[in-house]
This record gives sequence, C-alpha cells and structure tokens, in this order.
Amino acid sequence: MDTLTQIALGACIGQAAFSNKLGRKAIVVGAVCGLLPDMDFLFSIGSDDFAYMATHRGLSHSVLLLPFFAVPIAWLAMKWGMWKDSTPDNPAGPSVGHFWTWYQLCLWALITHPLLDLFTTYGTQILTPLSNERFTLDGISIVDPVYTLPLVAAVIYGLVKPLQQNRFRLWAVSALIFSSLYLGLGLHNSWDARAALIEQLSSKDFNPTDVRASPTMFNILLWRVVAKDSDGRYAVGFFSTVARNSIQLHHYESESGELVDKALGSEQGKVLKWFSTDMLRAQVRESDKDGSPQVILTDMRFGFTFDPAASFFGGLFEFDERLNLSGAQMYSGDVENLEFSDEISSIWAKIWE
Repeated sequence: MDTLTQIALGACIGQAAFSNKLGRKAIVVGAVCGLLPDMDFLFSIGSDDFAYMATHRGLSHSVLLLPFFAVPIAWLAMKWGMWKDSTPDNPAGPSVGHFWTWYQLCLWALITHPLLDLFTTYGTQILTPLSNERFTLDGISIVDPVYTLPLVAAVIYGLVKPLQQNRFRLWAVSALIFSSLYLGLGLHNSWDARAALIEQLSSKDFNPTDVRASPTMFNILLWRVVAKDSDGRYAVGFFSTVARNSIQLHHYESESGELVDKALGSEQGKVLKWFSTDMLRAQVRESDKDGSPQVILTDMRFGFTFDPAASFFGGLFEFDERLNLSGAQMYSGDVENLEFSDEISSIWAKIWE
C-alpha cells in the first residue's frame, strides 16, 4: 500500500507489542522498518519506469529474505536505543539491551509490509528468490483511508500521550484489530464481486479463462471486475457490494499480429506481461504525429469508472517505417485527462445506484 500506511502499520505494531519494553523507541523503529522495503526504488535509479516495475516489490518484499535482513537492522536499532537511553530523561529499561526484543520488533514491522502489499492488486514477489511470481489477493486498494486513518490516529495518540502507556497500547491493538477485520471484509467483497461476474457470464456467450475483481480507489465497496477468454477478449464492468445491481459489461478485443508479437517479445513487453499476470490488451494504431505504427499494451486489471478501457499501467511501443521497434515508454491512456473529483463522484454514485 502507500508509504504512509506502511509507516503507520510498522509504528502501530511497535506501539502495541513492544512499547511496554522499549517505550516510544518501539514506535520510531517500527515506523522505519515499515518504510524500508519500499526503498527498493533505489535499485532502479537511472533506469526507466519498466526497470522500476520489474524491481519494485521484489527482493525487499520477500518473506524468505526479510528474516535475514532484520538481523543487522535490529542490531543498529539496539545500539541506537541503548545510546538514547543513556540520557537522564530516558532511563534505561530492562529490555533495551536485549537483541532478541529488537529483532522481533524489526522482523514483525518488516514482514507485515509485504503481507499487507499482498492484499493489493499490484502484486508482490513474496517468494523471491525461489520464484518471481507476483502474488495478489485483490482485497484492498493501494490507498484506502478507512484502513489507514485508525492506524495513524493510534500512533499519534501514542506519541502525544506517552505516560498513558496502557491506554495507548490499547489504542494500537484496537487499530490493528480493526484494520485486520477490514482486510478480511475486503477479501470477502472481492470474492463476492468475482462470483457475481462469473454467474452473470454463465448466461452469455463468454467463457472466461481468467476472472479478476479489483477494488476501485479508496474503498472496498465498488469493484472493477474483468474476465478474459481464450481469444483474448475482455469483459469489463463494475459491481457494487451494496447496490448489487446487474453488471453493465463493456467488451474489448485484443489485437494480434506481427507488431503485437514484437511488442510482447521486447524486454519492456515481457515486463508488462509478467507484471499484469498476462491480463494485457493489445491495440494497434497510427501515431498522431507522423502516422507510424504503434502498439498499446494495457493492463486491464486497473482502470477508471468513467472509461473502463483506460488503465493506470500500460506501454506504448513505436515502430519505424521498416516495422522495427524504435521505442517503448509507459503509457496510461487518458489518465492525464482524469478529473479526480469526477472520478470520486462516479465511484460514489455507482456504490449506491
């Protein structure tokens, strides 16, 4: 999820489980560890957006590697904690010099980061280096204030009311329980939306080979549902777990041919296909500038209510007069024309319509 949420989750874990031993230092270290996995953007500095897509949520998000990464981080945290407790206003606690206490804090704050990311549609390589598969549970939006705000509120309370230790630990525990239940509700709603789409498609001439349900922005009530058949055709619509109306489906063809094969066969195309879990729609068109051929690959898992064919993620592949690939760049369709307020209004209307 977003950076603020990951920081708040790590801090809340430190506050709930370790503040009785480490004081407010547990909140600080938990927040830092909650942030650290997303520092993997450093791996792609100086490269293009495809390199970032290929490396983000990779090694730094592996549940197999994070227990090892936690060892040096915990040692540094322990040294910092012992140094901080050498001042008169920070009396040393009995656990400050215990490495095992710091290790548990760092491990839980680190490993819950990819586990939370797993619930989003973006995908997370939790089994790197044994597998580079992107796992996803499609249970929550990358940004969801209902999940985040209770965690943030609990952490702020713990920082401004440090003397009320039992109370601010209770706030943190309550926030973690609420957020966990919210994730469970998101999973339930995702399965519900997916089942609704499958049931509706069963009465139509569309035999899906893959069906996905992804939350729209900031909520777990309205879901973008996508089905793909063996011919590469897509059926896309939106399902409200509140209104529960019939899904209005939009159908899109995916083109094929030499240019599409070249785009998919390029390094950038392979990254997009892997990232999208093969939910790519291909379109061939002519450039508005000089009429040269172009291929657009669109990740159909993501999109907007005002234009179901538009997506956050995709690629634009350009060809020269000899039909050789001359360039590739990230492409987000009409995202740049998005009026944020209009999209939010549309989501709200579709939830209750």
